[in-house]
Amino acid sequence: MRLTNFLLFYKHYKKVPGLLYEGKNRIVHKITEKMKHRAVRDMLTQQRNIQLLSKPYLTEEQEFGHMRDSGKEWEQYQERRRKRQESRALPPHTTTEQHLEHLNHTKAWE
Repeated sequence: MRLTNFLLFYKHYKKVPGLLYEGKNRIVHKITEKMKHRAVRDMLTQQRNIQLLSKPYLTEEQEFGHMRDSGKEWEQYQERRRKRQESRALPPHTTTEQHLEHLNHTKAWE
């Protein structure tokens, strides 16, 4: 049974110099109907996305300052933005002595 499976389903690739899937002697995959349908579907999706992006929902006049009308949400947005900028700030400069200062508490003077 195993010999039959091997002989029926084993796909023997010819020995090619170099890489199997690149170059002059590469193994070329056959294009199936499923691959064609998938490519057409992807192209239609891209076309639909381009159409949607070409027509904005808001005009430029409506878009300008539209968050300010929400009031409290605008303040929350500003607060989150301020916190994010503060978190980006670098920590204060410290020296090696300050980092190792906690090791000095066991030193005893004679």
